[in-house]
Amino acid sequence: MTQVDWARIEPLLMQVEKPARYVGGEFNQVVRPDARVRACLAFPDLYELGMSYHGYRLLYERINAVEGWAAERAFTPWPDMEKAMRAAGLPLWSLETRRPLAEFDWIGLTLQHEVNYTNILTLIDLAGLPLESRERTAVFPLVVGGGEGAFSPEPLAPFIDVFVVGDGEEAVIELMEHCERARAEGWDRARLLLALAGRPGFYVPAFYEPRYHEDGTVAAVELRAEARGHAPERVYKRHYNLAQDLGSVAPVVPLLRTVHDRLAIEIRRGCVNGCRFCQAGMITRPVNERPPGQIVEIARRGLEASGYDEISLLSLSSADHSCVRPLARALTERFGPRGVSISLPSLRINGFDVELVDELASVRKGGITFAPEAGSERLRKVINKPVDQEYFLQTIDDVFRRGWRTVKLYFMIGLPTETDEDLEGIVELCEQTGRIGRRHHGRQARINVTLSPFVPKSNTPFQWEAQPPREELRRRFEFVRERVRRRCGGAVDVKTSDLGQLFIEAVLARGDRRMATALRRAWELGARFDGWHEHFSLERWLAAFAAVGLDPAFYANRERGEHEVLPHEHIEAGPGRRFLWADRLLALAERHVEKCDTGACAGCDACDDDQIVHTLASDMTEMPTEAIEPPKLEGAVAGDNDGELAPVQRLRLDYSRQESLRYLSHLDFIKVLGVVLRRARLPLAWSQGFNPQPKVQFAPPLSLGMGGAAELLDIMLVRPLTPMAALKRLNGVGLPGLQFIACEEVELRAPGLEASLSHADYRLFLRPGADDAGTDDAEAALGRFLAAESFPIEIERKKGTRTLDLRQSLARAELVSEPGQAGADHLIFELSIALDQGAFVKPHEALGAMLGRKLTLGHDVRVDRLGFSKRLPAPAAA
Repeated sequence: MTQVDWARIEPLLMQVEKPARYVGGEFNQVVRPDARVRACLAFPDLYELGMSYHGYRLLYERINAVEGWAAERAFTPWPDMEKAMRAAGLPLWSLETRRPLAEFDWIGLTLQHEVNYTNILTLIDLAGLPLESRERTAVFPLVVGGGEGAFSPEPLAPFIDVFVVGDGEEAVIELMEHCERARAEGWDRARLLLALAGRPGFYVPAFYEPRYHEDGTVAAVELRAEARGHAPERVYKRHYNLAQDLGSVAPVVPLLRTVHDRLAIEIRRGCVNGCRFCQAGMITRPVNERPPGQIVEIARRGLEASGYDEISLLSLSSADHSCVRPLARALTERFGPRGVSISLPSLRINGFDVELVDELASVRKGGITFAPEAGSERLRKVINKPVDQEYFLQTIDDVFRRGWRTVKLYFMIGLPTETDEDLEGIVELCEQTGRIGRRHHGRQARINVTLSPFVPKSNTPFQWEAQPPREELRRRFEFVRERVRRRCGGAVDVKTSDLGQLFIEAVLARGDRRMATALRRAWELGARFDGWHEHFSLERWLAAFAAVGLDPAFYANRERGEHEVLPHEHIEAGPGRRFLWADRLLALAERHVEKCDTGACAGCDACDDDQIVHTLASDMTEMPTEAIEPPKLEGAVAGDNDGELAPVQRLRLDYSRQESLRYLSHLDFIKVLGVVLRRARLPLAWSQGFNPQPKVQFAPPLSLGMGGAAELLDIMLVRPLTPMAALKRLNGVGLPGLQFIACEEVELRAPGLEASLSHADYRLFLRPGADDAGTDDAEAALGRFLAAESFPIEIERKKGTRTLDLRQSLARAELVSEPGQAGADHLIFELSIALDQGAFVKPHEALGAMLGRKLTLGHDVRVDRLGFSKRLPAPAAA
């Protein structure tokens, strides 16, 4: 197996922001160096976002559940790391085995957000592959795209070998099986692609040819001659009933703090509320639910495997699950006493249960967000999201009355048929919400309002609509913002999304295959991470469109006619063109269509004509007794009902922190230790208040990039454990780079850990080439330092430059080894540095000052902390 050399990776890590993004070593990762078939799931955004994406977790666990198969992970490097990798000539590698992506059987790309499509080109290029599919001749790896973007795939068609349309659970298994067979039987690339194209839900764009009218509209997307008899004229999506298995029960737990760092359980797939702007609600039909007993079992297993302290019940509309109230209450009663909170991240206003949300917040209160989308009842009928104004304001009153002080409101601007009167409705709703908040909490009440432009999406009733021009959207933004500022004062804060980003999203969302030329040109001009405000440049995109001769307004700001062929119509998403057009006409007539999971059929094509499956079975409406009282975990003697007990024991742990853990910030490492302590099921004492935390004390934090050979941690317990039992539990967790070495009991009222330490001891390895003068000069420089009575140096910090005396900071400094001794190829120094405030200096800065040169941690010098010296007790009074 080929690996990217760690000796080439490590010097880059301290040159970039958050090096832990690139090192792996997380809880529950699966490492199979000798797998027969190998997939790399590559996410076109940062690690922190990709590790929060539930679909990514599902596919990772599903593939790795098969013996002899392996799924590994990669993420788009942030621009600083991309630059460093290109300068060093390094390809993108997987986190599990550091295998270059070009050596996998297939690379799976999540097509989640249009404005990050340029990151897909970055991933393909950093893998060392040609950007376009037609330029790739080797059988492997295949470049595979899946997710919402696969339903309107043409802007990416030249770059992707295969799209998976619809649910991926079964499709990835078929993909692995085809790759395994292709390897065993020696298939060429064309045979493998033809075999996949014949399977449901696999779209191979190379076998389809678009034609255009003279006015630029699409005439047809036709099957090529060589694929006839192998691939279908129309590709139908895959549909999977999530109740067929447990899904993700042992997710990879990231070391970094991520966007959604919690156990996610998908309780319902699909949505039939029929919001006419919502692509996700249309393409995921028909709806199916996970049974309550299965959900509780996933929670039980997932908490045990992950160490998380929060469960998120995922759905496009969580409150629509037929058992959501008894389910959420059962989960809270079962896991709440262990400090586990339950969240429902997606609640419709009409389905909002204030009492339920209040109960869920009894462990840990989060924010409350409502999305009326439109300011008037008329426009809410147009978008098929009716909200009774009186009911909504009563809900706002209940929320503030129960203690929440901040409410977030989300509105779309530029919806079809929107007028200034509808915009005035947004202002009035904000004004009334602010008035209610002030009545309960005075000036402490906050209302945060977000205005975002409407983006017409494929496979929705609004796919024919135009996005208003940016100038008009800007006017509407200002219309609302100015009136809210004047009438609501500082109680309501209005934020607006970037009009340029949402314009490009609208262009790409309904683009045809010609759009790929603009996408590639924008990438060549430097487009990266366009979903991030600090990296997006509208001017760069407009230059790309001009360079390839495309008008972006043609795609974003033009209304389509009833009979115009849309670029994605050879991909069948489910609802059907007939239904979507009819629903558009109902929108223009301001007609509401009811939910079809419990009401009348809406008439779309998503369900089987012979057996209507959208109406949920009646046995889902009752909460099974075994779900309310699931069996306790084996050996669960600690952790339950500990939050209200006072500490009775304090243990001091001695542990080592190496490998990938040296590249974590102190705050990220605190998060990791919290996971370790929860997985070890220690009877921890918890703090009280809004966000309970385990009661622990840390030694002075390690700097990012340093390892620790003998770190210290104090933990408070509400039930006594022997030190040996605590060590056994902690080391049973099994995290690479973390080893608990010793444990002793400490008096509960003894001084704090940090206050009891006087010095920290460090070993520094000076890399070859960092000290060009050699050993003799290093010894001479060290001698000059030791002979000096004072040694003032300047230290740069965020708050400015300060001067300190290095002779007062260092209790010991010596050269302990030189190249050639005991096989060493470094100069090795040891320093003992005072921990007193105003005296501490980072060890590599201290060594650099002595040697008369700046040393960069990670690149020039490697540092390990060896341990601590304890502060001597003050002499007793005479």
